[in-house]
Amino acid sequence: MGGYENKFIPADLEKGATVNTKRQDGAETILPSAYYDNVVKARLQDSPWLESLTHFMDPNADGFAMDSLNDHRMKHFDIKVMHFLRSQKPSLAIRCYTLEDFESAMKEEQEKRIGTIIIAKGISHAMIEALGTKFELEPDFFADYLLGTEYYRMGRQFSQPPDRAPNFLLEYVRKAPFYTAEFRRPLHMEGYTRKMIHQLRISNTTTPRGVTFIHDNLPDVFSAEKISVYKRLGSKIGIILTDQPLSDCPPVSHISIPVTSLEDQNFGIDRGRHQVSTRREIISWLQDLTANEVNAIFNDSNQLALQPVLKIVEKGSAMFLNHIRYLMQRILVRVCDEKFPDSTAFFLEISRSLEAYIYIHQKLMCSVLRVAKLRGGDDITEIERDFSYLADDLEFEVKVIKENVRFFVAEASIQEGKRVGWLSKLATVFLPVTLLATILSINDLGHTKWAILGGLGVPFVLILIFLMFSKRSMAYFSVH
Repeated sequence: MGGYENKFIPADLEKGATVNTKRQDGAETILPSAYYDNVVKARLQDSPWLESLTHFMDPNADGFAMDSLNDHRMKHFDIKVMHFLRSQKPSLAIRCYTLEDFESAMKEEQEKRIGTIIIAKGISHAMIEALGTKFELEPDFFADYLLGTEYYRMGRQFSQPPDRAPNFLLEYVRKAPFYTAEFRRPLHMEGYTRKMIHQLRISNTTTPRGVTFIHDNLPDVFSAEKISVYKRLGSKIGIILTDQPLSDCPPVSHISIPVTSLEDQNFGIDRGRHQVSTRREIISWLQDLTANEVNAIFNDSNQLALQPVLKIVEKGSAMFLNHIRYLMQRILVRVCDEKFPDSTAFFLEISRSLEAYIYIHQKLMCSVLRVAKLRGGDDITEIERDFSYLADDLEFEVKVIKENVRFFVAEASIQEGKRVGWLSKLATVFLPVTLLATILSINDLGHTKWAILGGLGVPFVLILIFLMFSKRSMAYFSVH
């Protein structure tokens, strides 16, 4: 597909300036760009950490995988709007595929509602323009959500320096009207190679993030996702950004999905065979809220959607913990097959990978909990305790893995010693052969060498062979 030519059209009084993305094949797409031009680009000089957001919104930016993805990155639009009414449960989520659908949904039930929550799945130039312009959002909110994607836009982590992205101090996190949480989603990618998963990362989502591979032979991976939440004090509008799932593949097949407060019996699908997006989980939680809980959400002293975000992170952590326990149990009882060989070297590799990823996951949990403490106050005491239990369990698994690694190293040393022992036995075979050759080389016309050969050489050879290969002697040497 062809590239883009960027042309600016005079500003529309209602929609602001627009970008004409004209492709070489003749197709045209006109996108609003007032937020991109007047807010994002205008602040770039004073806020260099907006570089990642600027490149993401620029239709001519380099460093993205393909034109089709670039088109998706520009025009993708998938927003759901939920209005909370005074007299009844929240309205059904209104799905918006265009800017016009979104504007129409925001006009519904204006007089009856006490608040509205807007949940986006994936992000694009069009969605950033719609949300940023209508609600005058700080570009730091979108830049923080995109943090990390700059490493994987080409389907892999490349070597050149990535775009600059924000790294907020705790004081900013405490006072800012938004926060972001990262977690890992377990996926069962049977039949997918590492290269294929990297390709999915740039073709199925506009926000490609990292993927944790325990081992290339194992089909279970953990895909990184983020949730970003925005709500100003005094505002009755909340905005949540969620990622598109990496794949519709099922969760890890051997681990049951933990039941949480987000559980909804009306998903209409078998959750063991299909992925449920983060947005669907949040909507399910919101639809079951009582009137008092709804009022608490829009209370100025509470942070929007803190509980469901933490529950999603907690569920992902529990899945990760169960996966580690499953792999360690499989190693200890030697449940092996072609992809999980009974090999000490393989077990060592798996154990060291698990140890490294546990530390990474502990860091993620600490980061999310730190943000929650800054934003949630005393309302998260129970969840904080749950996180503490999970952290203790992960720390215990680290100790178990370290003990297993010591055992595997000792086992590898024993196996190496056995190999050396067999080499020594093989070398011993040449000793009687050398003795016989020496005896036979005696230059004697009489019968002296034959007497020596029969009386000393042959018995010596037979004794050595008996000692080398008799069961009792082999058992003795294997023990010592």
